[in-house]
Amino acid sequence: MYDYLILGNGYCGSRLIKKSPNAIVTSRQPKSKNIIHFDLNDQSTWQNLPKSKTIIWTFACKNEEVEFALYKHLKKITEQIIIYSTTSVYKHEFDNQVITESSELDFTKPRLVAEERLRSLGANIFTLCGIFGPKRDPKNWLLKGLIKNPNKTVNLIHVNDIVTLTLELADLGLKSKRINLCTGESDSWETLAKHYKFEFPQDLKAESISRKIIKSELLVALLKKNHSFLRATDFSSLS
Repeated sequence: MYDYLILGNGYCGSRLIKKSPNAIVTSRQPKSKNIIHFDLNDQSTWQNLPKSKTIIWTFACKNEEVEFALYKHLKKITEQIIIYSTTSVYKHEFDNQVITESSELDFTKPRLVAEERLRSLGANIFTLCGIFGPKRDPKNWLLKGLIKNPNKTVNLIHVNDIVTLTLELADLGLKSKRINLCTGESDSWETLAKHYKFEFPQDLKAESISRKIIKSELLVALLKKNHSFLRATDFSSLS
């Protein structure tokens, strides 16, 4: 039996597998014999999934019935299921709002509806902030002109922290928890631009915007320690 079965070999999944000696990862188009062929929409591939103590579901839920059929199948081969989410599932209603696991959820979003249904069946939902790391460099987002407003803030988490926290929390054998994986601090793009020595265009209009800060009420209590997070300002470049 594997310790971890990782569904999806994307940005997070491909890094989880490197930190988990007794683990296996899946892909819809595996390029190695060490990667399991799995496609959510091809139920014949579900039989390829081996028994594992923990399954980490890295792709977004869409509130389709096939997801719930998969969940029932996974429950037969694992003790624990973790599903990755995004902080956009929370309602954001006013400027500088602090959002925690107790904040109101936005049930107009199909992803959230699916997650809460699966959570009621025992799944743990790990809600992720904006992911940065190698090949996801905030400096490049500025250089490419993707950030139009220096007043905007961003809640970032390094992919290495996601991996570490996921594995540490998985060891606790949790059930039906929603946990925010976050630093508890937001960064303004103006501050990040200064750090990277980037200047916004002079004619750019810095319009007002509704900001939010993502925090967790659960991380320290569950892990019984303060995790030391990597911050975007720890790096001059990540490319």
